[in-house]
Amino acid sequence: MMIQTKREVWLGEINNYFMSFIDGLREVSNRRGFIPFITSGCEGKHMDGSKHYKHQAWDLRIWNMRDPHATADDLRNTLNRDGEKWIVLYGDEYHKDHFHIQTKGEW
Repeated sequence: MMIQTKREVWLGEINNYFMSFIDGLREVSNRRGFIPFITSGCEGKHMDGSKHYKHQAWDLRIWNMRDPHATADDLRNTLNRDGEKWIVLYGDEYHKDHFHIQTKGEW
């Protein structure tokens, strides 16, 4: 699997959350035929208390996806197959041009 990132993306740490995210992302990207492109890790400006700063949230570019809405649903379902541990946001006023993926609580 190949993952691309913006030059300035800082993942901060490779932890169990990231590895679980990548496992689901690999499955969905293979099924849907796109190369994942991470646009934000723990760097940048996010809302106060953002999971980005805790290494539990990442943003993905949607430009290379055929159907971003269906892909977001697929990623949400895949990540939550073993329980509701993930939030995948897309299509609201803050997430029109990217996916925001984050954990639900600590696990």
